[in-house]
Amino acid sequence: MKLLKEIRIHDFSINNITKNILWELDADVNILEGINGSGKSTILELIYETLRHKNRPENIDYRKFGRVSKMELFFYDDSVIVIDEKEMVYTNRQLIEPNLNDVNIDVVRTFDIPNLEKDSVLNTLIKDEKENFVKYKNYRSSQIAEIVENMQNFTSKADIGEKLQDLYGKHNLFVAKINELFKETGKSFISDKFEFVIDNQEQKNLNYELLSSGEKQIFYILLKVLLQEDKPTIFLLDEPEISLHITWQEKLIKFIRELNPNCQVIAVTHSPSMFLDGWANKFVRMREIMTDESLVRTVLQVEENHLDEDNKLAEFWALYNDNLTNESMKGRLYKFNKLINHHFYQITGYLFDKLIEGFRQSDNNPDVVTFTTLISKAMSFENAKEMFDKIPSNTEPNILTFNLLLKKAENIEQGKTILTLMEQKKIYPDIITFSTLLGKAKTAQTQDVEDLRAYYRVEANEIYLNKLKFKK
Repeated sequence: MKLLKEIRIHDFSINNITKNILWELDADVNILEGINGSGKSTILELIYETLRHKNRPENIDYRKFGRVSKMELFFYDDSVIVIDEKEMVYTNRQLIEPNLNDVNIDVVRTFDIPNLEKDSVLNTLIKDEKENFVKYKNYRSSQIAEIVENMQNFTSKADIGEKLQDLYGKHNLFVAKINELFKETGKSFISDKFEFVIDNQEQKNLNYELLSSGEKQIFYILLKVLLQEDKPTIFLLDEPEISLHITWQEKLIKFIRELNPNCQVIAVTHSPSMFLDGWANKFVRMREIMTDESLVRTVLQVEENHLDEDNKLAEFWALYNDNLTNESMKGRLYKFNKLINHHFYQITGYLFDKLIEGFRQSDNNPDVVTFTTLISKAMSFENAKEMFDKIPSNTEPNILTFNLLLKKAENIEQGKTILTLMEQKKIYPDIITFSTLLGKAKTAQTQDVEDLRAYYRVEANEIYLNKLKFKK
């Protein structure tokens, strides 16, 4: 089930403050409260930017990640996405070629639309969903026609009724919920015409464009949920209470969950009404998910018997050895490196030793890509540094090795030790090095990074300058 279990954001810079974010999520409802400017909407924006381009990471606007060193999205099926200002990596230990086709993402974000433009924007959004609604209805009509044509195949009228309920139950529930919400103003939704009727005006028809902003907002939200068609969906709501009456705010999440019980609601708000109606235990404040502690310490420590690690290794070697007979030495190395990247999210010292030992026992030799990949998945800086120190003398680390090692540093002091190692190996830092180092610096230390960049005569790029802006 591709729903989010945990969000970790490293070195999140907002309002001249840098904190780590650790937000543990439930599979049904999650509500984050914070004042304007606290960063809650930015968190949703980073999640959405990642997941909407999940299978085309080249389309991600990586500039949006300039205020963080990296973000990790943990899913309930144990897969993980790691993203920073440069790249996105997806790990699923069950697959050699993992994909994200089964991650469904939906978003409603209308709070920052200027009031004078809100009606026009909502009209456009509803118009787009209207086209999807027509397709939704047409498909169900064709299914009903098929049922009528094959009525002899059903054993009873009850079976036919059950099938019709499966097809139109949620549609009818949607109409009922909209009519319940609009009852006080005498409006009823006519789905066949996609318009409303005003009961107290001789059944006068009303186009959705003539609804109030609040009516359009809640109609649009619930319409999107209906069209999710019960699929597990990560549904991001950015201050959905804007323009909504207080009683509608209290009912919104309940109605969303009734229309799609498989929908994971992740809402940010500054309205307490959003959690009054039974959702108080799903509520967390922005300050409660911010921490100064390193996020690597939150990882569950491996038991001394290494049982879980041994299970992961067994899964790994089974995948590696599958169809390996005709592979060349180069092909085996490529498969080994690629599978490490996809199979493991984190590598402990125990896993590192077992993987290198197992590969060498089959008369293969790891290369710099192997060690660089393993270092990139180390649980901590100390863990990564131990792996680095085990690189044999006949394998030369490259700039990527050092930059990934630098990513594991927890502060600028550790980062500077990497620069020293690079000098010893006669490998000179690039702008990625300094962009990574800048992410480790506190606001007061940004000038130190700038001085080092000037010393090495490395020219700044847009990503670096963007991150520097957020740091200052």
